[in-house]
Amino acid sequence: MSRQELIDESFLPPRTVNYGLSRLKELGLVREESHAEDLRKVVYELTEAPF
Repeated sequence: MSRQELIDESFLPPRTVNYGLSRLKELGLVREESHAEDLRKVVYELTEAPF
């Protein structure tokens, strides 16, 4: 899911989404990858299921 999709789906401000993504990346729960079709875009994926 892209950053903009997260903002659109959650109705959260961009700043909040950015902070959440950075914290999740620090904790190793989310990984960042290039979009398969558009290399300018970044996609975020869960690395492990939350318990």
